Amino acid sequence: MNETKNYVDILENTLKMKVEVLKKLNKIEFEKDMVDEDSMDSIDKYLDEKEELIKNLETLDEGFETTYEYAKDEINNNKDLYKEKIISMQNYIKEITDITVQLRIKEANMKESFDLFCKGKKDQVKKFNKGTKTALSYYKNMTDVHKDEDSYFFNSKG
Repeated sequence: MNETKNYVDILENTLKMKVEVLKKLNKIEFEKDMVDEDSMDSIDKYLDEKEELIKNLETLDEGFETTYEYAKDEINNNKDLYKEKIISMQNYIKEITDITVQLRIKEANMKESFDLFCKGKKDQVKKFNKGTKTALSYYKNMTDVHKDEDSYFFNSKG
């Protein structure tokens, strides 16, 4: 029973830590909105930070699931004994859900912005390639017009 109390404390602390990590993730999502989208360095930094936080969330989730497996029967059989902790965990879970919904909305908006950004870059590359092909074609045609034996100053009127 004392062991189960320790497990319940661990579960509660894990949820609390998950809330903190999600808040950090939400904060960097907000900061990303403030960054110039043309800066690939800032995008890379943002993605690295986000990846690290997501790894932390996965570790917390795995730990929570493992710990819950050890304690779930005792908790379910003695709900009155752990009522206060269960309510606290339910509040953390509600907060986690709220933050997750906010993050999903931001992710959807960010994906839309990123798609537009990529489309703009793709169009720039297409224009550049088209201009390069046109210039190359022009220079090729111009070099084919002149033959070495012909003079530029030769009048071909008979």
